Amino acid sequence: MTDGLHKNATILVVDDDPFVRKLVFRLLSRVGYTCFQADSVASAEQVLAETDIDLVISDIKMPPGPSGLELVKSLQPKMPEVAVLMVTGNNEMQVAIQALELGAYGYVFKPFEKRSLLVQVSNALR
Repeated sequence: MTDGLHKNATILVVDDDPFVRKLVFRLLSRVGYTCFQADSVASAEQVLAETDIDLVISDIKMPPGPSGLELVKSLQPKMPEVAVLMVTGNNEMQVAIQALELGAYGYVFKPFEKRSLLVQVSNALR
């Protein structure tokens, strides 16, 4: 699924749900991406400070701390070259629009199909 343009890309998967986080991590690792994981915005910020990341895939709601929307909002001014793809179980279009307005490349609704996620990842890395 990955092509020569993206196969060396590094992706940070941020989700407080370990099942979803590990599922996305494994899926992307199997197709050749180098992946990192974080279970909160704070741990994501630590990974971003220490590692060159090309794409962040973040859940929107991550209680009890800051949300994925806050992550994308803080990331854009500091690292505008990092693409952000939001994942949400919330099917409200307003939340998706807010994510895009804050600088996210796109969003994927849970539950997502593997192929759909891979297409979104490939597009975000272009």
